[in-house]
Amino acid sequence: MKEKIMMLSLEGYCCSQIIFILALEHLGKDNPDLIKAMRGLCGGMGLSEKCGALSAGFCVLSLVDNEKAKEYRIPQLNDWFTETFGTT
Repeated sequence: MKEKIMMLSLEGYCCSQIIFILALEHLGKDNPDLIKAMRGLCGGMGLSEKCGALSAGFCVLSLVDNEKAKEYRIPQLNDWFTETFGTT
């Protein structure tokens, strides 16, 4: 996984794009337009210095399990991310 992430990074993809590339591959899907759109989260929304990976993670959770995402999984991911990486 680390090698794949490094390869995608060297190809010029940012964190939010890499998360979606990996998620779509896992789901057996391909959506180049979505990967392109995820560039908008690079460096955080509007370069707000909030991590684009966290926002992309929320989007992936909604993609794979929309019912549980808002109620349970998004708050859980947010808590884990904050504890692990801090507030950015």
